[in-house]
Amino acid sequence: MRTKQIARNGLLGATLWMAGHSIVEAQTRIDLRTQGRSPDLSQMGSTKPMQTGTVLPAACSTGELFFKTDAAAGSNLYACVSANNWAVITGSVPGVVGNGGKVLSSDNTNSIWVALGGDVNGTPGGVQVTALQGRGVADTAPNTGNVLRWNSSLSFWEPSPAGTGNYGYSFTGQTQVTIPGATHGLNSAQLVVACYDNATPAAVLTPASLTIHAVSYDVQVGFATVQSGTCVINGSGVGYVATGVGLTNTQGSGGQKLTVDTAVVPTILRQSTVLSVGALAPGACYNGQITAPGAALWDTIAAGWPPLLPEGLVGTMWVSQTGMVSVRLCNSSTSETVAIADNFAATIVRSF
Repeated sequence: MRTKQIARNGLLGATLWMAGHSIVEAQTRIDLRTQGRSPDLSQMGSTKPMQTGTVLPAACSTGELFFKTDAAAGSNLYACVSANNWAVITGSVPGVVGNGGKVLSSDNTNSIWVALGGDVNGTPGGVQVTALQGRGVADTAPNTGNVLRWNSSLSFWEPSPAGTGNYGYSFTGQTQVTIPGATHGLNSAQLVVACYDNATPAAVLTPASLTIHAVSYDVQVGFATVQSGTCVINGSGVGYVATGVGLTNTQGSGGQKLTVDTAVVPTILRQSTVLSVGALAPGACYNGQITAPGAALWDTIAAGWPPLLPEGLVGTMWVSQTGMVSVRLCNSSTSETVAIADNFAATIVRSF
């Protein structure tokens, strides 16, 4: 009898041990990679370390995180910065997939990718200007000296020749002369046109007809008979005067200014030399020369006579050849003059 009781107790104990072992075994499957001080969750199938939802919890403690599922992408994450006080964590960059060639911008709330627009297009590394203030630019290669002008008939900016104050157009054996606006480049219908023949000096040719197109600015001149010569057009362009040695041309707020380069061409030229004039009988004359580099034919001479020039001598000076001033003294008295050796000066004053 006792033996049967022991057997029953042993069976019950074995059963309880097995059940307890199974419970313990089931508990060890929690793992959490692997329940140590520094668990590694990187190999777990999925993790959700924070709360999610569309409404922020009314109560929170510092350090809690919340993922707001209905917020704009990049602005979903909130942190509890103090008791019951949530703040969105900003500064995250929106996804780059599908946003190639765009630039990162902001809509005052979120970071967003936007494509270039307005007067430019292309990628940030290849921006191309396609308009100015919303007005198109022609895809035309410019030539040397071209400027950008507005074509009102086609409504876009295009390269065209720079305007000049005067434009000359030569023609031979024609009764009709056409000068396109794109050729004279004055960009105005307010033009003055005058034509001249090939004679020397040139004579004015009176046109039988003259028209200026209000949009293209083409100039058409008609003659009653066949003519050859040049038509000169003056308009509202910037104008330019060609200069050479001795002249400079500068552009200021009031227009162009021509000045004489006095280092090359002095405006006052003065030369002097000592001349020995022998005794002159009544009616006799003396001829001498003063070397004057820069003196030109027809220059006006201001003569500088010696202060002790003998009475009765009458003199004159003139530019007899380039760089040379001739001096002549004649005795207008009835007696012979005394000989002198003194300084004679010639001054040329130029005005431009």
